Amino acid sequence: IYPFIALLGGYLLSLISGYFIEIYMKVYAGFCILLAFVLLGLNVYGDFEISTVSAIILSLALLVFVIGLFMANRISPKSRLLAAATGFSIALLCTYALFGARNPYTINSVKALIAKVEKINGDTPLKEVYIYDERLPSAQFYLGHPVVSLANGNYRAQRETGFESDTTYREYYYDLKDKVRWKELKVKMHQKGNVLILKNKIELPDSLSFLKKRFKNEFVADKWRVYY
Repeated sequence: IYPFIALLGGYLLSLISGYFIEIYMKVYAGFCILLAFVLLGLNVYGDFEISTVSAIILSLALLVFVIGLFMANRISPKSRLLAAATGFSIALLCTYALFGARNPYTINSVKALIAKVEKINGDTPLKEVYIYDERLPSAQFYLGHPVVSLANGNYRAQRETGFESDTTYREYYYDLKDKVRWKELKVKMHQKGNVLILKNKIELPDSLSFLKKRFKNEFVADKWRVYY
């Protein structure tokens, strides 16, 4: 589909008039200037962290880029419009990289969370990581092995198992509405080295209090609560 979109975009660009090119150029220029001020304001307002030097450099680069677009009269208007779109897209990617590196929880990245989880048990090997009523597929990527999902009504944690060709999934997915699976989980939770992760705003029902009673310690990492 992407080659088709590229061809369609090129075709539409060939038909666009000079009047609309100037409008789009001003829109992109406005977005670039707005992004520059956002970058500079992130260190002043809000609870965000970002490299001050990198933010200033990128903001200045955006402003120079905008000025250069309107001064490059020798370049055709259509080429300048393409440059404006490409430059703004690159600036967005750079902003995401700068912001995401120091604000992982704000962008819903679990990389920092998993890094803490891997260290909390000390010399005790990490056995299983249980995620209560949520899906965190990226956690598996950072851990290097599957996590265990405990579904208890949240649609994001549900998994359609009716068409599974084998029962391997049962090792990593527990539907807590199923009493048989609930009992199996109670037995498995006795293993040492297990970790339970759930959202801060979630309170376990009394019937599932055994989940956290198996653990002696806990810590809070932004929107997550971890028992170990």
